[in-house]
Amino acid sequence: MEEKILVKKGFYHSWSPVKAEITATDDGYITMRGWQEEAFDTLKDNSLRILNAPMGSGKSLFCCYLAAKEMMDNPKMKVIISVPQTIIAEGFRGGNLELPDGSRCIWSVSNQTDLLTGNGKSTTRAMTNRAVAFLESDTFALDLASRVMLLSNQTLVRLHQRLEREDRLDLLANTSVFFDEAHHIQNADLDTGTFKRNELGKVLNSLTKLNSQITLMTATFFRGDRLKIVTKKFEDKCVRYGLPYDVYLQQMKYLRSFSLDFLI
Repeated sequence: MEEKILVKKGFYHSWSPVKAEITATDDGYITMRGWQEEAFDTLKDNSLRILNAPMGSGKSLFCCYLAAKEMMDNPKMKVIISVPQTIIAEGFRGGNLELPDGSRCIWSVSNQTDLLTGNGKSTTRAMTNRAVAFLESDTFALDLASRVMLLSNQTLVRLHQRLEREDRLDLLANTSVFFDEAHHIQNADLDTGTFKRNELGKVLNSLTKLNSQITLMTATFFRGDRLKIVTKKFEDKCVRYGLPYDVYLQQMKYLRSFSLDFLI
C-alpha cells in the first residue's frame, strides 16, 4: 500500500519591515532593547522574579543589567549566576552597559570569581572552595567584577551541600542568585502533598528561606517530566515578565513571516 503524506496547514503570519533598534552608543556602551527596558521596569524593584523570553532574545545581557543595578544600589550585594553548561557562560562575561536612567558601568567577572573559564585543572573541591571564599569575603570593592560569581549548576549544588553540612547557609544571605535555563530546577509540590525536589530545587528552597534575591530565566517555563519548576506558592510570590515568541520574531531585522504546518 502506497504511503501518503498528509499536509495540514497550521497558520501563516507576516508583517511589514520593522525599524532595527540601535543598541550601541557612539562611545561603546550597550543600551537596552525595547523589551529589555520593559522587563527592567517590571522586575527591577522586586526580589522574586521570573523572566520568560525566547532563545537568543538577550536574556543573558538583561541579567547583567539587572544585577548591575542591584550592586550599584547596594554596595554589599553579591551576585551569583548559575548556568547548566559552560558554553552558555560567555553571554554573562562582559560589556559596557548603559541603564535606562543613563547611569553606566563596566560589566565584567573577575578571574577569581569566574569559575567557568575552562581550566581543566580545577577540581570540584577547588571550585567549591573558591565559591566559599567569595561568600566569606567581607571586602566590598567599588568595581562590580569582584562581586559577581559565575558558576555551573553542579558547583552551586556542591556549594549548597557544603554550607548546609557546615550549618553556614547564612553566607547566601544578601545575595542575588540568577538561575539561567531555570527549567532544570525541580521544586514541585505533588498532589499527595509531598515534595519532590532535585538538588537545584533544594538550593532554591534554601534561598527562599534566606530572603535572597532570586531570578529564574528560561525560554520554556516547564519540565518534560511534567513536574513543576517551582511550587505554586512560590510562583504566586514572583513578579513575572514574558516576551511572546511572535512579538520577538517580529523584531528580527530580516524575518518577514513565519508559518506552522503539520506533516503526517
